[in-house]
Amino acid sequence: MATATTVPQTQSVKAPAGYSEEKGDITGFWDPQTGPIHMIPRSVRLFDSKVDATKVSALLYAELIDPCTVVADLATKETTIAKKGDLVGVWLKPGMKALANLGGVPAYMYEDGVLDTGKPNPMTVFKVMRKSRGAQLPVEADFRSRSKAAPLPVPVVLMAPADASADKAPPF
Repeated sequence: MATATTVPQTQSVKAPAGYSEEKGDITGFWDPQTGPIHMIPRSVRLFDSKVDATKVSALLYAELIDPCTVVADLATKETTIAKKGDLVGVWLKPGMKALANLGGVPAYMYEDGVLDTGKPNPMTVFKVMRKSRGAQLPVEADFRSRSKAAPLPVPVVLMAPADASADKAPPF
């Protein structure tokens, strides 16, 4: 995660009561093996996979309802406890298809076994619970260049033309 430098304020600024600071960046990445996640799915970012650039990687941005363990540094695998209200990243997998229409509403999810699909590796299955139905997940950024024709792990709504941000580098 990037470190910000603060510039000293020339005047004292106080936010209205009840406001908290919004950082706009994710605290870390949810690892399903560390336990469940209670969240509000907000948006998705699409990337070419680092393993196979012709396949899509989709990162869900989710706001936490309850604290959970996240991987704060992918290089060292260092974990931290993300707090209620923090944004975390969830790498979407086909077994998370139930999240597709839960944009903006509380969802509770955990790993729930594997399913033999006849392919070399079984599909990890996730239990997804909700109190109400939400909106289809919106794509806030599309960084794909080689995987545009590949199927997405979860149905999403493209909010901008598919190549709107493909020329920009991913933010990690």
